[in-house]
Amino acid sequence: MRKALAIAAVSGFSACMLAIGAGPASAEPNQRDTAFLMANAQTNLAEITIGQLAEQRAQYPSTKELAAKTMSDHQAAMTKLMAVAKTLDVTLPTMPNAEQQAAAAKLRTVDTSAFDATYDQIQVQGHQASIADTNTELSAGSDQNLKAYAQFYLPVATMHLSMAQADLAAVTSSNPAAVPAGSGGEAGTTSGTTRTLQTGAGIAGAGLLALGAAGALRRRKAAR
Repeated sequence: MRKALAIAAVSGFSACMLAIGAGPASAEPNQRDTAFLMANAQTNLAEITIGQLAEQRAQYPSTKELAAKTMSDHQAAMTKLMAVAKTLDVTLPTMPNAEQQAAAAKLRTVDTSAFDATYDQIQVQGHQASIADTNTELSAGSDQNLKAYAQFYLPVATMHLSMAQADLAAVTSSNPAAVPAGSGGEAGTTSGTTRTLQTGAGIAGAGLLALGAAGALRRRKAAR
């Protein structure tokens, strides 16, 4: 499945890059174009940053594979985006945005046992936001070269989202306690400590019921 998605993304990439080089003259970039340029550049930079962290800290081979794939694709995307930005005389940001930097900081300090699931969650949320922004560019952007880039980028980001969702499901299935309760989305699960307390409370409750029943039986016998 992943190979098929990758082949489709590469095919789409080739077609769209040809369109960028041979397409008609672009209209003047509008505010949406500029916003997409900035946001997409920061997403590419963020993916490279957290991918490097995953290569160092991830415990599961599938998470490391996801990191390698996303880094490679976003590095290639950044190169193409820089070429488009140059034609528009737009200077791209050199750092991820504040939220993305905070996510990277979290990945540097999160417990090792929770790293993979946390990384996957960030990937899912980040790609969902990036896909939504790309769709907005395709519907509301004016620059044809940038829209051709967006057409290339969309299937790549969609593939990454599918990979991250699959890895998150696999990681949390094999280690449910890796993601703290209340972390949001499908990955939210009851922690091991909470499950222990709930189990203990159930056992204690059952014991009290048994004691109560025994006491009632003794009282009935004494009354006879």
